[in-house]
Amino acid sequence: MIVLDYLRPLENNTLVVPPFHSGHLGFVPDTEVFVGMIADHVTGESPCELIITPFDPSPYMTKLVCTMRDEPGVVGRLVRAVSKLGINIVTQESSSLHRLKYHRVNMILNWKTTSFEDPNKLSSLADQIRYRKFVGAVPTHLHYYLILFESIIEHCGDFLWFNKFGQDPMPALSLTPLSNWTGSLAQLQFEDRVPLQRSKKFRVNIPLPKETLAALNQRLKLPSKEKPYYLLASDTESKTLRAFFPTLEGRKRLVHLGFSHQDEPGALAVLLEMIRRANFFVVTSLLRQSKQKRNSWEVILEYRGKDEPPPRPGKKNEPPRRPGKELLVGISEHLCRWAVDKFAIAVQGMPPRARHMLSTINVEVGLPEYPRPIKKKQKIPLHLSSKAQQPVSSARSVVTSVVPPEYAKEAEALKKIMKDARSSRQRPKVFLSYSAAGAKAADYLDKKLFNEAEIITYHDHDGNPIVKEAVERIRKCDGFIGIWWHEDKAGKRTSAWLPFELGLAIANNIPALIIRSPKLKDEVWKRIELGMAIPVYNSGADTAEVLNAVNNLLRHLTEQGRRPHAKKADQVSRERRPKSGKARQPRTLVGQINRERQRKSRR
Repeated sequence: MIVLDYLRPLENNTLVVPPFHSGHLGFVPDTEVFVGMIADHVTGESPCELIITPFDPSPYMTKLVCTMRDEPGVVGRLVRAVSKLGINIVTQESSSLHRLKYHRVNMILNWKTTSFEDPNKLSSLADQIRYRKFVGAVPTHLHYYLILFESIIEHCGDFLWFNKFGQDPMPALSLTPLSNWTGSLAQLQFEDRVPLQRSKKFRVNIPLPKETLAALNQRLKLPSKEKPYYLLASDTESKTLRAFFPTLEGRKRLVHLGFSHQDEPGALAVLLEMIRRANFFVVTSLLRQSKQKRNSWEVILEYRGKDEPPPRPGKKNEPPRRPGKELLVGISEHLCRWAVDKFAIAVQGMPPRARHMLSTINVEVGLPEYPRPIKKKQKIPLHLSSKAQQPVSSARSVVTSVVPPEYAKEAEALKKIMKDARSSRQRPKVFLSYSAAGAKAADYLDKKLFNEAEIITYHDHDGNPIVKEAVERIRKCDGFIGIWWHEDKAGKRTSAWLPFELGLAIANNIPALIIRSPKLKDEVWKRIELGMAIPVYNSGADTAEVLNAVNNLLRHLTEQGRRPHAKKADQVSRERRPKSGKARQPRTLVGQINRERQRKSRR
C-alpha cells in the first residue's frame, strides 16, 4: 500500500515525516536510515527524488500491483481493464516514480460484483503450462486470475514496465489473493546513512546530508529566496519512503483536489478519462469509501495544457496559509473552480455513454479533506450542461501505444501467449432450439450457460429465409440443445420446427441434448433417437437432472474442442461474401432442392 501526503516545504534542510508515514515504516528516533537520490543526468533543471529506507481476508479480495511507463491515460487503461470484467475497485493508490518516468498503481479488488460464481475455479492444465513462466506473479492455477491477467495485458501491454530477472524480463505486474499476501520485497541500499531525530507531535525529522543537499540544489536550480517543496509517499510493502521534489515550474502547475461520487463500478474509469481529456496528469491519487455509498477520491494533478493555471488572487499571489502551519501549494478555492471549468469543457467531447455515467454518479469537486482547510468549503457539482466551449485538442493528451524499444520483443511475446490461450479456450457454440411455449426454460438455461458457452438461437425477424438461416446457424455450432415443450393442454403436440432443427443437428454430426416438458406425452418424445439423454425440466422443482445433462454435454464439447466443420463453416461464410455484402446461397441439401425446383419451373 502507498501512503500519500501533500506538498510540504523543506525547513532547515530537514524532512519532516508525519506519524502516519513513520508508523508503518518503523521510523523511530535514533534509527539509522539510508538516503539516496534519483535524478536525470541533464544540465538544466529537473525534478528529483529521494529514497529513504531502514534496513499483512476474504477469498473474493485481490491485491493488484502494476508498474507502467508514465504516460497520460495509463491509469485509466488499467482501471478499464479491471472494470471491463465487472470487478469492483475497493481501494486504489497510484504514484509517479523515478522522476515521473514510471507510474505504480496498487489496488484492492473485490470479485463479488462479477458474474463469476467461484473465484477459486481451477484453470486448465494447458493454461497452467502456457503461463508457467508467470507463476511467481499470478496464481496460474486459478482460472479467473488468468482472465484478469489477460485483460490487463490487452489494455496495458504496451505500457508495462519489465523487470530483469536473469535472462527473461518479467512484467512488473502481480495479482495476489489477500488471504495469501505477505508483501515482501527486496530492500534498497544507499551510501548516505543518517540517524532519525525526534520532533513535535510524534513526528520524525530526517536531516539531509550535505552531499544530498548540494545535488538537490544543483538539480532544482531554485532562486535564493525559494524553498524546495517535497511530496512524501511511503510504501508499506518495501518499507521505503520517497520524497519527490518538483521544479518551480512544475510546482506552479500542481492542483490538489477532492472528488466525491457514487460508489459504482466504472466510476473511476470515467473520471480518469475526463481528467485526461482536460490535459491533467495524475501525480498521486487516493480512493477510499466514504459514507452513504459514496467514494472520496483525492488527487494531485499536474496541468499539461498550453496555458498556465491562474495565480491565486490576493497579496503577492501566495497560496493559503493554515494557522501556524506551512504554505499549502495547489490547494485553493480559486484553483478548484478553474479546474472544474476545465473538466466541464472536457465533458462536452466525451462519448454519450461516459457522459451518462458521469450524470449517474453525481460528481462533486472541492478541496481535499487532507490537509484540513482553514474553513469548510462546499464542493462544486460538476454539471454536464455547462455552457462551455468545445474542448481544445492537445498533442500531449493523446496516449500513444508505442512499445518501449528495449522491451518490444517481450511485450509482443506476452501478447502472443494471451492470444493463443484465448483461442484454445474459446467457448463452444451451442444452438438452443425452442418455441415460444418453452421460452421460460430457454431463459433459465441461457443464464446458466452464460460463462460456459456461446448461445446461438434464431427467433429474429431479420427478413432472411427461415430454412436457410436455421441451417447456416446450426452448421456453425458445436452442440445442440432442444427444448421440447407442449403446445396444447393435452401435451400431444409440440412445435414442428423442433424435430426439423434436431434433424439438422444429427445430419451434421453435432452432439445433441433434448430437454422436455413434464406434460409432453410419451408418444411424442419417445420417437427421438434411442440413447439420447432426455431430462425433464419442471419450473420451481429440482433441476439437478437437467443441469447434470447440460454440464456433461459442455464437458464433452470442451474436451473435443471446436468442430473442424464448424470452423470451416465460419471461414466459408466470410470468404464467400461478395462485394455487395450479401451472403451467397449455401451448398446444402435444402439449397440444392430449391435450385432443382427453380430449374423445373423455368421449363
